[in-house]
Amino acid sequence: MRTKLIGTSAIALIMSGAMPVMAQVDPASTSADPRLDRITVTAQRRQQALEDVPISIATFSGEQVEDAGVNDVGLLSLITPGLQVTGSLGSITPYLRGIGTQSGGGGETNSVAIYLDGVYLASPNNGAFAFNNIERIEVLKGPQGTLFGQSATGGLIHIITKDPTQDPSGSVNVSYGNYNTVDGSFYHAQGLTDNLAADIAFTGRYQGDGYGENVVVGGDTNLRREFDIRTKWLWTPLDEARVTFSAYYGENENDLGYNNPFAPGSVGVGPTPALDDIYDVQTNLHAEPDRSSFGGSLKIEYDFGDMQLTSITGYHELEHEVVFDQDGSPLPLNDVIFRTTAESWQQELLLNGSMDKLDWTVGFNFFHDVAAFPPLTLVPAPPPPPAPFPLGPGQRFDIFSEQDLESIAIFAQLTYAITDRTRITAGGRNTWDERSIVGDQQIVDGTLQGPGTPVASFITSSQSVSWSEPTWRFSVDHDVTDELLAFASISRGYKTGAFNLISFANPAADPEILKAYEGGLKFASANGNFRANASAYFYQYENMQLLRSVVGGAELLNAAESEIIGVDFDMTWAATDQLQFSTSVAWMDGEFTDYPDADILDVPNTVIGGFVPMTGDVSGNTTLQSPEWTFNLLADYTIPLETGSIDFNMSYTHTSEVFYSVDNSLSQEPFNVINANAGYFASGGWGVKLWVKNLTNEEYLAIGSLSSAGAYTYFHPPRTYGVELSYSWGE
Repeated sequence: MRTKLIGTSAIALIMSGAMPVMAQVDPASTSADPRLDRITVTAQRRQQALEDVPISIATFSGEQVEDAGVNDVGLLSLITPGLQVTGSLGSITPYLRGIGTQSGGGGETNSVAIYLDGVYLASPNNGAFAFNNIERIEVLKGPQGTLFGQSATGGLIHIITKDPTQDPSGSVNVSYGNYNTVDGSFYHAQGLTDNLAADIAFTGRYQGDGYGENVVVGGDTNLRREFDIRTKWLWTPLDEARVTFSAYYGENENDLGYNNPFAPGSVGVGPTPALDDIYDVQTNLHAEPDRSSFGGSLKIEYDFGDMQLTSITGYHELEHEVVFDQDGSPLPLNDVIFRTTAESWQQELLLNGSMDKLDWTVGFNFFHDVAAFPPLTLVPAPPPPPAPFPLGPGQRFDIFSEQDLESIAIFAQLTYAITDRTRITAGGRNTWDERSIVGDQQIVDGTLQGPGTPVASFITSSQSVSWSEPTWRFSVDHDVTDELLAFASISRGYKTGAFNLISFANPAADPEILKAYEGGLKFASANGNFRANASAYFYQYENMQLLRSVVGGAELLNAAESEIIGVDFDMTWAATDQLQFSTSVAWMDGEFTDYPDADILDVPNTVIGGFVPMTGDVSGNTTLQSPEWTFNLLADYTIPLETGSIDFNMSYTHTSEVFYSVDNSLSQEPFNVINANAGYFASGGWGVKLWVKNLTNEEYLAIGSLSSAGAYTYFHPPRTYGVELSYSWGE
């Protein structure tokens, strides 16, 4: 692709693309200079200082995430240049440096993995939860397949919650905002015995008024209503042993991505012109989703001195149901009951050790995942003859399908200090995956939601396939000075193949493969008040798993190859004891290098609306979710008072054009988002804060998709604002 840039300023700018935590001044410091907190990360499955890790990492404290107005994974892109987050039907699908997945379907996995306290959340639906009791969030850029496994192809997002403390501590927050929205959170931790501590965390939102309405059947749309409850127990029976148990449960009725509004200025099937208000919809069904999830984990750690053994056991279960109008028009053309279930279980053993100049890690991982439609129900309008499927009046399709994944992996990574200043790292992993799927598509006499009588099995299928793939990483890092680290790496990422639960009779898509070349610099000033990182990378992306539109949904197939080149830069500066800045910028250039038979949906169908489906060569087009420029600025200013402090926080984000379709016909124009808050916090723990999100009322997409029925867009919330009361204790 743009080979003239490869190996020049890009790889030379070497780096670490991270936006470090904008920390408060360390009150224990005796230095006259302001200082940034020392950041510890677990990017290499052991605790290390951020500036010592030869990986591009963006990390955020829980306080920073809250101050920036980021309360879920979907909004992390506002503070992480190079990260875009989209989704549909309640799923979350991140893109990191242009690496991601279009599909949020059951049994499929993201190309950017999401972890919660060391446990892999495989289903794209699992990432759709509100943040609470966050200790920190680590965004690891580039393939992480060696230590974290398959489907961390483009990187991973690791959400780490607080550990309970022996000393009683906690907080409670209540917020009221426009659209009649009430938010609340509660956290409390304390010791129960000398060696046992526990906590409980709750967060919830009830939005009374939607951002839009359904102009056909009535009712508000674009509502967010959810709650999550979590608990963590920490037992330390010995000085050398730690046992951590966590559990969670959540319910979510958010309707973003279900009501299918047509893109502004477009004409959907019907023909149906798009409405003027971007938040209004005109569907013949009003979507009311219901999603619940629960799970837990058990982490056992034992320190043998030179070796540390860790066992992580995790379980997660999800149920999801929604009745919605898939075609987005007032006509009953394609109505759906989307039901899905997901269940996963995993076990990992990890052994870390050190001897002389060698640090080493070895491990074993087992993962089992089951996703199913029990069933998914469709009622398409009868087509004119000759019909592509034999559906008569008063009939529907019921799709029963189940996809299983069993994955086993062994891995190891070694870091050897050649000299006091130079280290080399070599790691490898082999993963054995087996996918199987069974499906039965039935024709049923009955309405969409009523009882039915099976008439015939239209399609039945049973398939299985397996893969064995290595992932690896080689890197060298060198302390140029005591303040400056340089590194370079080459790595291979792997995302497992998958079937599609709707098109269950089709062959599985083969695994994705990413080869990444990266180099970088990490700088931390001696006085501790300034950090800066720069990075450059070149990706070769093969066997991309992309979607092709079919009746009732989409099929998953290996569709393209691409190349992506980019540069990241970030800086954090504690200007004074009261003022800190953090800024980051990412430049990216991604293009499909080989995609000869892509869906082309840019010719309007002047008869029935929507588009005339075609295929064509989109080689040379920009890859999905790959904005050329993203920029972020965070500022935190504190005015100390005798009775407490006044705090001001602001975040600004700029993102250039983002493409949502491979033919580049559906895109989001460049946009800017500003979030801000100001509050008074008394020494006794009480606080009051005024906040505003999307200050300039920017219209920017959360989701964009194309089908022959039309172009669909779902926008992030408009300007929201409110007041928050808080109280904290024991800190």
